[in-house]
Amino acid sequence: MDFDEYQTAAKRTDTLPLKDDEKFYFLLLGLSDEVGQIDSLVKKFMRHDIAVHAKRNDIISRLGDALWYVAMIADHLDTRFSDVAEQNVKFLERRWKQDQDTLFSARREFHSDDNEKLPDHLEFVFERREEGGVVKMRLTLRGHGQVGDVVDDNEYKEDYYRFHDVIHIGLMACLRWSPVFRKLLAKKRKHDETTDRVEDGAKARDIEEALSRLIFQYFEQNDFLDGATSVDTNFLRGLRTLSGDREITWVTEKQWEEVMMQSAAVIRQMIKAKEGVLVADLKEGRIEFKPSA
Repeated sequence: MDFDEYQTAAKRTDTLPLKDDEKFYFLLLGLSDEVGQIDSLVKKFMRHDIAVHAKRNDIISRLGDALWYVAMIADHLDTRFSDVAEQNVKFLERRWKQDQDTLFSARREFHSDDNEKLPDHLEFVFERREEGGVVKMRLTLRGHGQVGDVVDDNEYKEDYYRFHDVIHIGLMACLRWSPVFRKLLAKKRKHDETTDRVEDGAKARDIEEALSRLIFQYFEQNDFLDGATSVDTNFLRGLRTLSGDREITWVTEKQWEEVMMQSAAVIRQMIKAKEGVLVADLKEGRIEFKPSA
């Protein structure tokens, strides 16, 4: 039996005397109740030291009841159950598969002329400075000179935001995307007026700054991902939404997670070392920190 066949069969047993939103709310409550009953069963197993496998039929029965509610919710929304399943599989692949079999793979630059492409290898020097008791960071690119302004945390207390350029560099290395650094490195794609305006323009840079701020805030709230093995899925979905309809639309939740895991690891190292060199390998999609000797 496939999903749609199940949905059709389940619908024949739908005798709820409710309609419209009232029915929708009832179905949601029913689903929550069935899942809650599974929780109750497992709690009893734990309390009485009962092996889960010994009661598998009870759990399967509750799963079946929950499935009925899911099918009816989909039907109420005029959606085929198979479409729900297909959309979920696509999301799971975006979220958890490391390598995506897609034309728009990471580290490709479809809109760039040769002289506009980001370099495959970049080395950034993070140099610590202190002025009037305020710790600041000077960023230079080897072979290029100072990049941007000397920055501090711009906060009442130290929060290490002076290292947030690591996130921009991580975006550039892992995704070959950074309107901010395209401008700083004079790599804006001026050969095409639309690409220059939309992909590399002021709004795109604002979006990148907003993304970097959200990511850094997530780092602050989660100990800079120390000991973490993954990032909250809903947060990753939010990054995809904020990125908008641009060349990074194809970036998956898994790829956003990789940017965050690498960037957080480097920032943790920088907090301890205070300064050093950040190597961006755009060809391999990797950033690596080397503390100053």
